[in-house]
Amino acid sequence: MGSESDNRDLSAIVWQHVLSVSHEEIYLFSADTLRFIQVSRGALENLGYTAEEIRSLSAFDLKPDIGELRFRELIRPLLEGKAQRLHFETRHRRKDGTFYPVEVRLQYIAEGEPPLFIALILDLTERRKVEAALAESEGRFRALVEQSPLSIQIFDPHGNTRLVNAAFERLTGATLEHLSNYNILEDRQLEALGVMPYIRRGFAGEAARIPVVTYHTIETPEVETAPRKFTVRAFIYPIKNEKGEVVEVILMHEDVTEKEHAEAALLETKARLLEAQSIARLGSWELDLERNHLEWSDEIFRIFEIDPEQFGASYEAFLEAVHPDDRQMVDEAYRDSLVTRQPYSIEHRLLMSDGRIKYVHEQCETDFDAEGRPLRSIGTVQDITERKLAERAAQEHAQRFLILAELSPMGAFLADSRGQWTYVNQKWSQLSNLPEESARGEGWLDAVHPEDRQRVGAAWRSCVERKEMLRIECRYRSRRMGRDGILWVLMEARPQRNESGELAGFVGSVTDVSLYKRIELALRELAMVGSGERVFPALVESLAHLFEAELVQLCRVTEEGGSEILALHDSSGKMGEGCSHIADSPCRQCLERGEQVLLLRGAHRHFRNAECLALSRLQAESFLSAPIFGSGPDPVGVLAIADRGVLDVSESLSSILELFAARAGAELERQRAEALLRNQQEVLEDLVRERTAALHAINQELESFAYSVSHDLRSPLRAIDGFSQALLEDAADCLDGKARAHLDRVRAATCRMGELIDDLLQLSRVTRGDYYPEPIDLSRLAADIVSRLNEASPGRQVEVSIAPEMNGVGDRRLLRLALENLIGNAWKYTRHRQHPRVEVGLLEGEQGERIFFVRDNGVGFDMRYVEKIFQPFQRLHSRGEFEGTGIGLATVQRVINRHGGRVWAEAEEGKGACFYFTLQST
Repeated sequence: MGSESDNRDLSAIVWQHVLSVSHEEIYLFSADTLRFIQVSRGALENLGYTAEEIRSLSAFDLKPDIGELRFRELIRPLLEGKAQRLHFETRHRRKDGTFYPVEVRLQYIAEGEPPLFIALILDLTERRKVEAALAESEGRFRALVEQSPLSIQIFDPHGNTRLVNAAFERLTGATLEHLSNYNILEDRQLEALGVMPYIRRGFAGEAARIPVVTYHTIETPEVETAPRKFTVRAFIYPIKNEKGEVVEVILMHEDVTEKEHAEAALLETKARLLEAQSIARLGSWELDLERNHLEWSDEIFRIFEIDPEQFGASYEAFLEAVHPDDRQMVDEAYRDSLVTRQPYSIEHRLLMSDGRIKYVHEQCETDFDAEGRPLRSIGTVQDITERKLAERAAQEHAQRFLILAELSPMGAFLADSRGQWTYVNQKWSQLSNLPEESARGEGWLDAVHPEDRQRVGAAWRSCVERKEMLRIECRYRSRRMGRDGILWVLMEARPQRNESGELAGFVGSVTDVSLYKRIELALRELAMVGSGERVFPALVESLAHLFEAELVQLCRVTEEGGSEILALHDSSGKMGEGCSHIADSPCRQCLERGEQVLLLRGAHRHFRNAECLALSRLQAESFLSAPIFGSGPDPVGVLAIADRGVLDVSESLSSILELFAARAGAELERQRAEALLRNQQEVLEDLVRERTAALHAINQELESFAYSVSHDLRSPLRAIDGFSQALLEDAADCLDGKARAHLDRVRAATCRMGELIDDLLQLSRVTRGDYYPEPIDLSRLAADIVSRLNEASPGRQVEVSIAPEMNGVGDRRLLRLALENLIGNAWKYTRHRQHPRVEVGLLEGEQGERIFFVRDNGVGFDMRYVEKIFQPFQRLHSRGEFEGTGIGLATVQRVINRHGGRVWAEAEEGKGACFYFTLQST
């Protein structure tokens, strides 16, 4: 009994000592009244209460979000033995009324007298700050990558792609899914291009700039996407952890084939964001220095991941569990505390059996006897691995953000939730000519042109107040850019929010769009330049502004081999005289090669012997020229641009120069054609008069011939028909059946011959007669034709459909003739159908073209012969099946051609035919 009492007294002493020295929050409170019995020194310090004040409070008094009833519901499973421990998160309220987040670990001890609860409280304030900092850093990194115009690809240390942004997808046509089988370290195309050594340097931990290469995705089958070809300059940067190991590799591509505006989108896994969200743990220990015996709580065994049965309970065994690189530091800290008799608090690492590393926060205090000899040490160990990993992740994200921001080709900035700028990158300082410290707060507005400053400031304040995105163009004042000191920029910003959804700040970019503004203005001026003598001066003035050049001239090659200046812009004010020739100059090289000539350095040395006064006088440093082509294969002139500085010659500007040269060539060709037309006008008018008179005479002759054919051919036909009829009537008794049949066939042939003569005359009049266009209601015209057909065949029942409001412009006589043939054919070729149908309608074709059609369900025809049906005298059915001369569709085609339209057919044997035609719109 004495031994048990001594043990209880010793445990009470240990508990009392732990509570008095512990900086952690530990609470003992009654299971009945819930009032506090004892609390640790750390709890009193954090709450601000004295020991007497805290004993007057209950456990739920510190938890305003829970209350007594809910708290008793929470602890009921512990009281009823249904649970051994209870974990939950809430808030504690200090004496001064402030709150802080906590994790509560509660255990019920029923064996004590009275029964009580032990509560271990973990202050979550620092963890929440780390999580918020990590989220904010990650948000900034995401926003920067999303706004980056560069193609970004991020790899793991083994060369597999982890993520790509939207600019990468636009450049390559490949998404992350398309790269599932791709490994950059195994890319044979990169090996063949000679850039693999740069790639391997990046994966070895060294940043590298990769030369320009042209990449074909079709040559790398592991990239499972449509073929794409692009030319890029790349940059590779490794991301390292605190041990200097490469954990990621960032590869950024700059598209030098054609620069595009790109909205960036960066995918990131959620695992990295969740690494710092595990719950912290805390354990206690006691070292008996006289016996060198160490006791650990169960929690410490779990933190150290050691089996209690395998642990040698000694100080030396504890040191064995510490990371080898930290053992000396931990041992020295403990031994120094024994010498100084002061508590200590340190952080160190643990090395797990599988190679993992944990971080712990350890606190210790030692008891001494009256003579100063150490008796025992009592302390706590808290697992802070998650916080350490979160801090490291935040550092890595910040490192990635700074790398991308400083290497970005556009200006980047950060602002807090009040809209005050806190950071700008080097590119922004270059664009604005302001250092970073001058841009902080609202100092960045000094870079904005005075005329735009109020507008931009108001837009920024509205963006901050409404917590929304901003996109605005404005001018910067810059001594580095154009001579007028003006720089056009596109400013974009988007809000960033923390995990709670609250505004954390803004991430933005500033992109130089001056070149695009100048191109836009130049193209607008080019479209409005018109024609005539003002064209050439307008072209050179626009080019001077576009290239910011001191001299632009437009020359025409003369017949003598020299040149003539048609327009000149000279900022010096000294107008050049007309060139007699341009031999031995870059202008001559441009004409001979038929392509652009560019000199970026020492251009004036090439004009020493040239007789172009303006160019030789300027002493130009750089020179650019483009040939001017007319309708022939040889250049007819040259556009030249020169400046004493270095011209900004990008691929876009080079293409614009070609447009201006083409416009100049078109105007030269127009002027040449205009002069030629003026010279040929009288000759042409005389020729037209002669041809008109001849055509009139020919038409008269054709008309006379047609009349003669009609009269001369009909007379013998009438005689043949008449005498045949007389024989049948007068000599009927003398003729047998065979003779009468012959005479009937003679009369039928004369009838067909008469019809054929009528059709031929009608066909000839289609192209020779006068043409009187007028608005015509084709629906009414078709209805009149159908009415006449019904009258001619009263016994037939034909289902006819005519679309309303089919209006057109044409000759009424000719269009009636065409519709009579088309509808008449449909009527004829549906004769043997049980339910004949004829439809006259209207369709709308491409670009609003009106297409009229006549459709039937008659016998149809084989589409192999579709071209044959529009030829005169061509028939696809025998005369015994269907009557006709084979002239009708040829007549239709000539009518439609005379109206400037088209006619065509679609059909299928046994299912009918459809004839389409169009008319000229006016």
